[in-house]
Amino acid sequence: MTALAAAKAITKRDVKTVKLPVDGGSIIYLGGLVALNTAGYAVPASDAAGLRLVGVAVAATPGDAAAGKIDNTNGSDGDLSVLVESDVCVKVAATSITQAMVGTPMYVVDDQTIDDAAGSTNKLRAGVLQEFISTTSGWLYIPPFGVTSEGAPDFVSTEQTGTGSSQNVAHGLGVTPRVVIVTVSELPDAAAETGFDVAQGAHTSTNVVVTVTSTVKFFVYAWL
Repeated sequence: MTALAAAKAITKRDVKTVKLPVDGGSIIYLGGLVALNTAGYAVPASDAAGLRLVGVAVAATPGDAAAGKIDNTNGSDGDLSVLVESDVCVKVAATSITQAMVGTPMYVVDDQTIDDAAGSTNKLRAGVLQEFISTTSGWLYIPPFGVTSEGAPDFVSTEQTGTGSSQNVAHGLGVTPRVVIVTVSELPDAAAETGFDVAQGAHTSTNVVVTVTSTVKFFVYAWL
């Protein structure tokens, strides 16, 4: 293609809604939370490893399915599609939430239920609790498609001291963190001030793995 030499008509669509192919063997109910599996196909959101929440199911694409659901039980990957909306606030069920959790990340229990981090095994982030209704109900804000609302870190370490070798910092999250940031808090001696190194290793479901120059003080922040 070459650069424009004149005005052109713009083809555009609602950026809040995206059409996604449905996983073979899955049923997605309209109004339910939707995730993508590792192959990139839409599935009902659940507390399962490897999923990425993308929004809420709002419609079947024309001619795809029976009213109220997208039933690809007997189909192959991508035979049917679903329209998913993000950047939206939806009323959902909850396992056990409190007023104090407003403004904090929520995690998927199933395709209509959320909870705080303590109530989720695989820590699939659903969004942020915008309004508390009761211990079993609240308003969930789902960020725009492809954007994760990080919120506060899910883990903050105490101040650590570098050894110059690989170190394990236990995070207690139960799953491998998605984002890790290491910040230097103190350079105790002249050698460290003239040059120091911070390198992240292969983090695990129990530990953040880092190598920091000896005597350098640091903190570890991790997000699910």
